[in-house]
Amino acid sequence: MDEQKLNEKLAKWAGIGIDEFIMYKKEYNFTQSLDSCFEWLVPKLIYCSLVKMESDYHGNHWICEVRLEMKGERYYGDSLAKEPALALCLAIFKLIDAEVKDA
Repeated sequence: MDEQKLNEKLAKWAGIGIDEFIMYKKEYNFTQSLDSCFEWLVPKLIYCSLVKMESDYHGNHWICEVRLEMKGERYYGDSLAKEPALALCLAIFKLIDAEVKDA
C-alpha cells in the first residue's frame, strides 16, 4: 500500500472527513510525522500499548510493535520501515485491520 492510501485510511479511521483530509494533506501526513501520529492516531487507540519503537542494528530501519487488548483478546501490530512515523502507521494499521476482522 502506498503512503498516500495509508494516510487516507488512517485519517478516515481517526474520524477526519475526506474533504478536510484533502484540504490539509500536509497536516495529516501521518507516515512522515510522528507529531501527527501522536496528535490524531494514538489517542484513538484505546487499551493500546506501544511495546517497542527502536532502530535496527545499523540504524537503517525502524521497528515498531504495538499491542491492543480488547474483549479479552490481545492483538499485535508490528512493522519495519525506513522512517519511524511510517513504522508506527503500519503497525497501527495492522491493529485496525485485526480489530475490523474480529468485530
